[in-house]
Amino acid sequence: MNPIILESCVSSLAEAILAEQNGANRLELCARLDLDGLTPASKLVTQVLDAVQIPVKVMIRSREGDFSYTSKDMQDIKKDIDLMKACGVTHFVFGSITNKILDLTQLGLVTDYIKKDNYPISSLTIHKAIDTSQDILGDIARLLESSFYKKASASAIQLSILTSGGDNTAIEGSHVIRQMIDIADNRIEIIAAGQITHSNLHLVQQKIGGQSYHGRRIVAL
Repeated sequence: MNPIILESCVSSLAEAILAEQNGANRLELCARLDLDGLTPASKLVTQVLDAVQIPVKVMIRSREGDFSYTSKDMQDIKKDIDLMKACGVTHFVFGSITNKILDLTQLGLVTDYIKKDNYPISSLTIHKAIDTSQDILGDIARLLESSFYKKASASAIQLSILTSGGDNTAIEGSHVIRQMIDIADNRIEIIAAGQITHSNLHLVQQKIGGQSYHGRRIVAL
């Protein structure tokens, strides 16, 4: 079995540096974690990319609230993407819900926009918007059959899903997360999240049995 992956969610340069020093394998960089994460400022993104050696995922979320995006929202999202591309970001985090299920069309449009002009994209993480879906397991099955997934795979884009299994914490949602891992069958990385810390990681891992874990305190900060 491969070693587990620890993904630390950070919102400052100091946290990013400390997370890497304390064993994080990669970072998710956001602003306004009190609002469940928004697109961070370009200056901070550049500082973090210059300061750490591990991969840095960057949140693309232009506003607080739900994850159902209008055409106006999508224009704002594209502006955020342009700013992040100008910083050299290659790992992106985005999620979209329409009619209470994962919006694969918008995921495809966002990925195509990032790839515009042959821009290199290493990974795309579908964030916890999926936890608001009324059919989380069905979403994964549809995703694996979609043209979006096939195009991403052909472009060697690593796809992952960040999730608490539709519950408040990873432990409470562990049963669903285990099912998500089974359905994904190593074709999509399932990253467990939700109140996971370096203190309870061993317990969470015992309940879920996955390879990837995400949290604000996944390593000591």
